[in-house]
Amino acid sequence: MGDFYPDLSLSAGDSKSGSRWAPQNGGWNVGIHLTYPLFNGGKRDYNLKTSASNQIIAEEALRQTKYELFSNYKTALNSFYDAYENIKVSEKYLEASQEQSRVTTAKYINGLATYQEWYAVENDFINAKKTLLNARKSSVIAEATLKNIAGLIEGQQ
Repeated sequence: MGDFYPDLSLSAGDSKSGSRWAPQNGGWNVGIHLTYPLFNGGKRDYNLKTSASNQIIAEEALRQTKYELFSNYKTALNSFYDAYENIKVSEKYLEASQEQSRVTTAKYINGLATYQEWYAVENDFINAKKTLLNARKSSVIAEATLKNIAGLIEGQQ
């Protein structure tokens, strides 16, 4: 701020002098000193413009960070919703696959289905179980990512 406003200083003093102790001759003085930098080579204006530019840059960086955080949050939220819905679909597919396995196993036992048919259906049933487990894992990961972005710590709600 000293570059924009004048500097003002005030001084005062009191003195005593003499050839013996407890001097008798005394005096005092007062002074005022005022300075203002008239010719600073444009340094003051340059610093002001630089500060204004830095403020604009900082505000833009803040705005960009806000948009980025919001975008990351929305992406994580959508991933969590997708993972949750994927669990529901995987559960329905597992139920259908389990029923098909039950029917094909009964057919195979009674000689109405070939080994290859039974094997393909059982393999599909096993894959449906794996798909459901992977969907649940993805859901847990998506939830953890969402909590991380939201700044939630485990144990806090």
